Amino acid sequence: MTVCSSCSVEIQGEEKVCKSCVQDKITATWKRQMRTYGIVAAFGTVVLLYDIAQVRALPHGTAGIPAYLMAATAVGGLAVMGGLFGLALAAFFNAWHKKKAA
Repeated sequence: MTVCSSCSVEIQGEEKVCKSCVQDKITATWKRQMRTYGIVAAFGTVVLLYDIAQVRALPHGTAGIPAYLMAATAVGGLAVMGGLFGLALAAFFNAWHKKKAA
């Protein structure tokens, strides 16, 4: 018999970590990813809101939107879409692993 390296519970077999500690680590990983992707989506939203305000402040009749605003809009949009996609994926796998453990 061996002892779990995380919680010091005796376990049978060749495992180094017990099943409950493995499940805790998996859940913590998905929660950390959800938090990270949520921050990315929030950052993208702030960038897009800034860009909208800057474009509305431009005088009418100008030659167009400056290149830096176009680039910032693209980055903000990608951050929002990527953050929301990653958040949804992490939430799905978090729920899937909880269901699998039960």
